[in-house]
Amino acid sequence: MKRAILVVATLSLGACVSGGPVSTGHGAYMLTKKSMGCGFTGGDGAKADLLREANAFCAKQGKEIETLDAAAKNGVPFVRCASAEVDFRCVAPGAP
Repeated sequence: MKRAILVVATLSLGACVSGGPVSTGHGAYMLTKKSMGCGFTGGDGAKADLLREANAFCAKQGKEIETLDAAAKNGVPFVRCASAEVDFRCVAPGAP
């Protein structure tokens, strides 16, 4: 029983995994992430991680992020892992 609790706790604290930005055309990118904790975590943390990753990706180009869309789904225990998706563009600093 203790081992099962330890496994569940470890999975719920597990890091999210992202494959990196994928070009969707016309200078837009998509990032997706699925939580390793599956049904025991929320999707908002994964969305925040993706937004940080998108900001870092754009900053390496000397640009800022323009978020086109961002969504998160909470995990449902034994049904669905928490996940998030962010669609963005890198734009010149101060661009409208």
